[in-house]
Amino acid sequence: MPPVIPYIRETVLDTSVLITALRSSTGAAAEAVRLALRGELTTLMDYKLACEYRDVALRAEQLHASGRSRAETAGILDALEAIAEPVFVAFQHRTLSSDANDDMVLDVAINGNADALVTNNTKHFREAAELFHLEVLTPAELLNKFRIGYAKRR
Repeated sequence: MPPVIPYIRETVLDTSVLITALRSSTGAAAEAVRLALRGELTTLMDYKLACEYRDVALRAEQLHASGRSRAETAGILDALEAIAEPVFVAFQHRTLSSDANDDMVLDVAINGNADALVTNNTKHFREAAELFHLEVLTPAELLNKFRIGYAKRR
C-alpha cells in the first residue's frame, strides 16, 4: 500500500485526464489542469509524454468532441509544456502494465518522484504503482487531497 501523502504537489497527468479536461471545461479533470496551469500543482512531463498528449489531443475525433480548434488545443498543450517540470527518465522498469503507454506514464512518475499519478483508469496503474510507493488518484481524489492540503498550509 502506498503511503498517504498529506498533500499533493507534484503530479503526472495520465493522457486520459488531459483528454477529459479538453472535452469538458467542467469537472475534476478540467480543474486539475487549471490548477497546473495556475502553478498550484507541479506537473511532471518528459518528451515522450508530451508527444503522447499531442498525438491524442490533436486527433480529429478529439478536436471534434472538445469543440476546440487545433490552434486552441495546441495552445493549451503549449502552456502545459511550458510550465511542466521536465523529467529525465533514467530508468525504465519493464513490464509494469499491460499497456506500453501506461508504462511510459509510470516511468515519468517514478523517475520524477511524483506525489501522485492522476488518471481516470486507476485499475491500470495501482498494482505497478504500489511497487514504487506511488499514489494513484482520480482527478476528484486529487482535488480532495489538494483542498485538504491547502487548508492545512494556511
